[in-house]
Amino acid sequence: MKKLGFLSIIVFCLSLQVTAQVVNTSVSSSAATSKDDIIKNYFTELEEYRFKPDRQSFIFQTLDGEVLLEHNADRASDPASVIKAATTLTAVAKLGPDYRFVTRFSTNGKIDPQTKILKGDLIVTGSADPSFYSENAFHVAELLNQLGITKVEGDLIVNEDFYLNFNPYPLPSGENFKAFINPKAWDTAIKRDWDHYQSQMAQPSSAPFVGVEITGKVRLGSDAGTNLLLASESNTLSNILKEQNKYSNNVMAEMVGHKLGGLQVIERYLVDDLKLNPANVHIGSASGLYYSYLTPRDTVKIIRKLKDTLEAHHLKLEDVFPIQGRDAGTLSDRLAQEASGTLVGKTGTLTQSGVSALTGIIYTKSKGPILFAVFNQGGNVHTFRKTQDDFIASIVDFYGGAAPIAYMPTSNGVASRTR
Repeated sequence: MKKLGFLSIIVFCLSLQVTAQVVNTSVSSSAATSKDDIIKNYFTELEEYRFKPDRQSFIFQTLDGEVLLEHNADRASDPASVIKAATTLTAVAKLGPDYRFVTRFSTNGKIDPQTKILKGDLIVTGSADPSFYSENAFHVAELLNQLGITKVEGDLIVNEDFYLNFNPYPLPSGENFKAFINPKAWDTAIKRDWDHYQSQMAQPSSAPFVGVEITGKVRLGSDAGTNLLLASESNTLSNILKEQNKYSNNVMAEMVGHKLGGLQVIERYLVDDLKLNPANVHIGSASGLYYSYLTPRDTVKIIRKLKDTLEAHHLKLEDVFPIQGRDAGTLSDRLAQEASGTLVGKTGTLTQSGVSALTGIIYTKSKGPILFAVFNQGGNVHTFRKTQDDFIASIVDFYGGAAPIAYMPTSNGVASRTR
């Protein structure tokens, strides 16, 4: 606590760019001082944990653009998985929230209806679907059985964009697919996946799973077969992004980035469409796993644009981001001081680098929705999360308390489908 007086001199006399603007509402003229107290209390808590306030940054802004509190808001730093917000925005803008990934199954051979043998190769043409799982493989096998195929006398050919169960490599994904669709090749783990798949069915089949045996090898290839057998469509992109962001799944985010055309596409979208300063934007990975940087102010611009883009499609931010205290994942136990549903957003964590970040929207009674971004650097990430929660809770309380959203999941269709 000895540093408090010195800190006050730095904050208020040497202008460390901390601002707390007067609110033109029913709040009294002492509101600016009260907001200054919120910031001072936040800095004091940081110092008590031996974290340096001058390394931290944040901004809180209303929907109409009023900046309520800010500190170092134009300083670029690594926000870790908050980068997924940029990936999410670019995907929604470029592909649309209703987009579905399509995995096509074709052949260069013919089906013998007597023996139920496909004489030729089974060719899988993926589209970088990050949500093609074991249950999709089981369902494809069932559909191949319905087409009169129980055996393939040929190879399994997969393209570079075929992924299975979060495996970003097509050949291992192909090997796994080959095993999943052939019950003779099942191990305990695959049998467990099958049991789970059956348990999710409204009317599980009483007939034994026949599956498909492939006699040849798995190899890479880019040519689609001349005869299309079936196509498997994913869930909608908005639902996939929600799962990605709930658990901050790095592999899914990288797959989405690949689908978009690479990191340059995300970065150029932010610079060209959002008009962000290119000097303050670097996308080192679509997931935020590798060094990237943004400013808190630009991050709030990303959140605002994402919100507006989703609303143009009759969706909300909570359709792609987790809800604090309600959704499983990284926000399930955050901001416990407030009612669940007070915050919708995205976390960011790089434990070894001492980076913790949080962005999104908080819902208050007197000020309405508030966009925000809080970036922390150079400390213990678990402690940073506590200070973030304390800081945000004090702001929620200052603006009349929480106004939790009444969330009803919005679905644009079934989880996946085939045709």
